[in-house]
This record gives sequence, C-alpha cells and structure tokens, in this order.
Amino acid sequence: MKNKNMNVEYDKGFVKINELIPNVLKEIKSNVKVKNDIKGIKTGFKNLDNITIGLRKKELTLLRGRPGSGKSSFALQLAYNMCLNNKSVAFFTAENSNVNIVKRIICSVA
Repeated sequence: MKNKNMNVEYDKGFVKINELIPNVLKEIKSNVKVKNDIKGIKTGFKNLDNITIGLRKKELTLLRGRPGSGKSSFALQLAYNMCLNNKSVAFFTAENSNVNIVKRIICSVA
C-alpha cells in the first residue's frame, strides 16, 4: 500500500529500515507543514495531530513507558478528547477498575 502523498510503501514485507527512513521523515515533515489538514481522528493534542495527521481507523495504538510516567493519564485524556468529538472509544487497562477509570475522568474535568 502506498501513501498517496509521499510514495512511502507500507506492508511491502521485509524491507530494510534505512530504505524507509528518508521517505517517512519527508512524510512527517509534510504533515507538520499542513497543520490544519487532519485526516484521521483528532486527539485533542494539536502537536500530536500535526505530526500524525490524527489517529487512523483499523490501527492499534499502543502507549508504553516506565511506571508512573503518565501513560494512563495521557490515554484517558486522549479518550476523553475523542469522546468530546463524538467518537467511540474503547479503553483497555489491566491496572485500573472501570469505577477507578470513571473517577479519574471526573477528577480531570472537575
């Protein structure tokens, strides 16, 4: 599959990363220049949206980081922002109960 804008090939099979990096960097720079042309789902974080052009359907987005680095807080804020834009969001966590998640959302908007 090719990105229409930058001729970057995705899902081509095994490819050396050094063959992909130049075109991917061009794509990212192009995305940053076209700040108001968000094609995916807006996250509510303008800088993130400008770089990624929003989150895309049929993609799984994972957040990772060290314990206590704010992954859950960031993910909850993403989910909340997308819900404000009438998007359906599934939130999976092995660390918090559903009641605790709702409490954290309420506290963040209070």
